[in-house]
Amino acid sequence: MEEHKREIKELSRLSKEESDRLFKELKSKIEIIPKEKFGIFLSKANELISDPNDTEYIALSLYMKDIPIWSEDKHFKQQLLIRVFATDELIKYLKLSK
Repeated sequence: MEEHKREIKELSRLSKEESDRLFKELKSKIEIIPKEKFGIFLSKANELISDPNDTEYIALSLYMKDIPIWSEDKHFKQQLLIRVFATDELIKYLKLSK
C-alpha cells in the first residue's frame, strides 16, 4: 500500500488530509500475518507462479484457505488454484454481491 500511496492519491483525487485519513483507517484494519505461519505453502506457491516476488502472496492465500488476490499482474492469472481479480473484475464482483 505504501509503495503505491502517491499513485492512489493522484488517481483518487483526494486531498492530502483525506488520503492520509483513509490510509490510517485502512492500516487499522489490516492484520499482518508473520511469514512463519504461511511459510509451509511457499514451495506450492513457487510451483504456481513464475515471479518469485509474488510467491508470498500465493502462499498467504493458500494459508488463508484460498482467499482471492487483487492484482493487475497478468501472471497471477496463469495459475488456476487461487482466484485473482483485476480491478475491473473486482468492481463488478462487489457490485453484484450487494
